[in-house]
Amino acid sequence: MRQKQIETLRANSNRLLPSLEQIERQIKALEDDSNTDKELRHLARLLYIGQLVEKAGLLYSLNELAFYQFITDNKNSLQKPLS
Repeated sequence: MRQKQIETLRANSNRLLPSLEQIERQIKALEDDSNTDKELRHLARLLYIGQLVEKAGLLYSLNELAFYQFITDNKNSLQKPLS
């Protein structure tokens, strides 16, 4: 009786294992997509900031104080990702 239960449980686990591995691969793919999306948003913000800095004329006369002042004055608009 006990041996029969063990065999049944083994058979069930062998059937479920491929499904669990597939789910694990899907989760990994979703995590990779999420990380890529975060990186792309970060890069889009950096490009946006670069455009604003260039438009403000700070690109060629950049000093740390002016840049810090520009960033703090425009912190709300700097969060906009490129659309």
